[in-house]
Amino acid sequence: MVAVKSISSRNRRILTFLLIWAFIIVFGFVYAVHSNMERAGVVVESQEVSPEVIPSDLQPYLKFQSNPIVLLLKQPFPVNVEIPQSERYIAAIVGQPVPVGTYVEIVDPIVDWNVDFRTYPILGGAYFDELMISDKLVTASPLEAGVELSLLSPGGILEWYTAFFSFYGGGLIFVLESLFIDKRPTFTSFLLAASGYSVQFFLLSDLASVHHNYLPPEQRLFGILFPALLIASLLVWRFERSTSGKRLRQTLWNLSEVGSTS
Repeated sequence: MVAVKSISSRNRRILTFLLIWAFIIVFGFVYAVHSNMERAGVVVESQEVSPEVIPSDLQPYLKFQSNPIVLLLKQPFPVNVEIPQSERYIAAIVGQPVPVGTYVEIVDPIVDWNVDFRTYPILGGAYFDELMISDKLVTASPLEAGVELSLLSPGGILEWYTAFFSFYGGGLIFVLESLFIDKRPTFTSFLLAASGYSVQFFLLSDLASVHHNYLPPEQRLFGILFPALLIASLLVWRFERSTSGKRLRQTLWNLSEVGSTS
């Protein structure tokens, strides 16, 4: 009976760890995708115009072989903006038509200005926050487009802030789980927390490379350390379950209690 209870308890904990990992990876991926789609959005309007319609100070940047296409892109929860917004609009002057509803990314824009839309009435007075000109744009992959379009759905705000919490606080769930089950944080929980953050930085780094975005080298290095951190977590977990590990953990806990009371 005791053995059955022990196995059941162990299986519940393994399931808990798997659920935490699923939460960290799934929502970490959402955060990584959205953070690397800074110059992207869903096409909500597309117009072919004559070059003469484009304001004169933008004319020198038009290098298209045909009439320019003016796109209005809608972007959910823009990153790297001073004032948080639930959505942002980008007016993009490009050289190729794009169907409405397509999620596209502007690559290497020749012009990327934050402007007053009233100064550049290129979309019949439609509102936009940012103006871009580029001769290169790519269609987002189905997976990335799915993530971005889900952020534009009615439940997008919950999804985005969950992803935000997952990226900045997800790893700490392992420590909180250890506090709840073991009544104190374990070495394994700290290593698992570091592993969780490392996996998320790996996803962020991988997508930054795909989209040619800059990521500090130390963050990229931390991202590729996750296999070593996972192996270290398993080794420490096995040690903590041994007699020597339990004795060491109890000794350190006793020392910390003595230090806190002195």
